[in-house]
Amino acid sequence: MVDRPFFPLIVDFMTSGPVITGVMSGNEVITSWRTMMGATNPKEALPGTIRGDYAQAPDEGGATFNIVHGSDSPESVEREIALWFGE
Repeated sequence: MVDRPFFPLIVDFMTSGPVITGVMSGNEVITSWRTMMGATNPKEALPGTIRGDYAQAPDEGGATFNIVHGSDSPESVEREIALWFGE
């Protein structure tokens, strides 16, 4: 990801204020949480979702502040837990 052109924007966003991390568990939690978050692009996120109600997307260029993250697979969950909380 470091080589991607958007990486500096992510770093700026992630260090612009407090970050709250957590781990959820339960049946179908990945699917349920991703539904509550809404589409990654805030302009496509439905009202009533976290991103639909609170995220910001520029008209052209600039950073998208989609405000929330959720792992997309059990493998991502394991990798991201290790990243944030150590192995």
